[in-house]
Amino acid sequence: THTHVLVANVTYHEGKAYSLSNERLMQLRTTADAVYKNSLAERLQEQGHGLEYDGRGNFELKAYDKDARDQFSKRSEQIKEALAEYGHIPENASYEARQAATLATRQEKGENHSESAEAHRDRWQAEAKSVGIERAEKVNPKDLKSDVTAAQIIDSAMSSVADREQVFQKKDLVREAMHQ
Repeated sequence: THTHVLVANVTYHEGKAYSLSNERLMQLRTTADAVYKNSLAERLQEQGHGLEYDGRGNFELKAYDKDARDQFSKRSEQIKEALAEYGHIPENASYEARQAATLATRQEKGENHSESAEAHRDRWQAEAKSVGIERAEKVNPKDLKSDVTAAQIIDSAMSSVADREQVFQKKDLVREAMHQ
């Protein structure tokens, strides 16, 4: 799951602009990410898309196998290759090593480069068609509903966090619950 979000570092009070202190945002970044991914997954399932989870809060559309997804994961491959060149095992690389590889392999964007989906949609659809990827078939959202209750999710999250940490904060429990 890959989404870009911009948060402006500004707030206004009585017509005057002030910058925000972002320490708390950074403390809650992984929790906010887990909540966002959980909400996105819920909306996709409401629309009839089946999902496959990896146990860390990430998911993929069930309708597309790994080969189909890899057709559109070129940046991931570039980063993995760079990590290997730097002597890192990609799956075990630290955040700092991944960031360095990401920045080292990033191509400069031209003056007329557009990041919008609209600007790329025709190219993406042609590429998908050329490798035999069809539009995902949807299922009845009722077939995707789980019988797991909120209480069971919280119990499981508490157990999971308590197995790893003796002391934890509410944000840790929320993040873990989103991964359940």
